[in-house]
Amino acid sequence: MNSELLTYHQTIIDTYLYFIKENLSLVRSIYSEESKKPLEGYNPRQKWKLYTSRAKHLQIMTIIGLTAEHLVKIILLKRGFVLNTGEFEAKFQDDFMLELEKVNRNEITQSELDTLYSKATEKVNFSFKKNLKSFEECISIFEASNPSNYYDALGEVNLNPNPNARIKQEYLGYPTIKPQETLRVIQKMRNSYLHKAEAQGEYNAVVWYLFDFLVWLCKKEYLDFFKDEEYIGSDEFQKLFKR
Repeated sequence: MNSELLTYHQTIIDTYLYFIKENLSLVRSIYSEESKKPLEGYNPRQKWKLYTSRAKHLQIMTIIGLTAEHLVKIILLKRGFVLNTGEFEAKFQDDFMLELEKVNRNEITQSELDTLYSKATEKVNFSFKKNLKSFEECISIFEASNPSNYYDALGEVNLNPNPNARIKQEYLGYPTIKPQETLRVIQKMRNSYLHKAEAQGEYNAVVWYLFDFLVWLCKKEYLDFFKDEEYIGSDEFQKLFKR
């Protein structure tokens, strides 16, 4: 058995989905805790308050980045893509994905799992590695595999609602965050935090949008599992995701 090849069987599905659900819950909890704190001026004698708040913000953004990558990967697995490194867009045929679907309806034994991996390996006619494709590669595959109307029901956030404002706002080079660009924004944000633990001047609208986009994506692809997940942000803002 070569279990290094990642396939869309139920154990993998459950691991990813519960991991994502717990991450969403954690972000929501941290954000709720921070948003309830009163605004205070900087006090050098209590600088721990400032840096604790910054740490919580870094946690939120880091978890959003981590969650986005795993969410995209589990969706691609559902669509039949092979995510192990070795070939850019290897994809299982429909007949194998139908077989996987049948297997996933029941409790799978180790013997059945071994057989499943053997069949999967036989259908991948290239040398693959244990490592999975990068987040950047997965975003490209994901967006290319989406139908043209995938984001039609989703709104965008304009960081410059006042066209006459003297100072133009943007986030990581984006004055407007559009649905089809959001994963790239998250990737860019995540990479910045991996290299430097310093906030990028995220406005509330940015944090809300990146998090709510993931919730929307979870509901779109796995509604039964994520139907009770809540958005964050103002009621008016959440309308962007509830059209």
